Amino acid sequence: EKFMGPQWARTGHELFFFEQGRLFRTTTSGSASPLFPAPISQYDMWQQTTPDESWIYFNGATPAAYRTYVYRARIDGSEASRIPPGPERFYENDLYPSPSPDGQHVVYSTDRETGDIFDLRLQIVEVETGVIRSLGVAGKGPRWSPTGEWIAFGRAHHVYVVRPDGTGLRQLSAYGYEPWVSWSPDGRWLAAERYGPFIDLIQVETGLTLPLGFTGYLTTPAWQP
Repeated sequence: EKFMGPQWARTGHELFFFEQGRLFRTTTSGSASPLFPAPISQYDMWQQTTPDESWIYFNGATPAAYRTYVYRARIDGSEASRIPPGPERFYENDLYPSPSPDGQHVVYSTDRETGDIFDLRLQIVEVETGVIRSLGVAGKGPRWSPTGEWIAFGRAHHVYVVRPDGTGLRQLSAYGYEPWVSWSPDGRWLAAERYGPFIDLIQVETGLTLPLGFTGYLTTPAWQP
């Protein structure tokens, strides 16, 4: 099973990733270790930290009960809790959490609005209050920009951006991209996985696409800070 969902630590010297239902950290020399002493759920995956790394958000899955929810914890695994809280239901899934730069909100994909795992919608939850707001947009794999002004996501094999208030929806890519993208530190570019797989750079303002021809068979890009 391949290592998935890499994310650079803020120092740029370590990476977080998940593999076989556990979260890990690794140095650039390849020395990997589990992030938490024990898994929080049956399958912990798709981790994203706040910019200051005070919290890490991730999916906790219970496959036998057909449930996936957003959790957060300290980097050492302490203070773990579900975000947002509430009763657990069969066939309910909150996926791909991404915290805002100020750490006050989290965007994620969910089937709560449709009841269909193949028809996910974007929602934002305010962490302190648990208040949920729908963006009214279908999509998966949302990632909040470092500047806070855009959320990038995938839909129907295209890359899109939308503002956190639900306005400004715009398609950036041609057909043929995976939903996971990675922002440049200045929020001007996205690294995206084109089918092949290859890595392309997409300029957010103009949609200009720069194919990186040397990246054949490289997947799930992560932009180093």
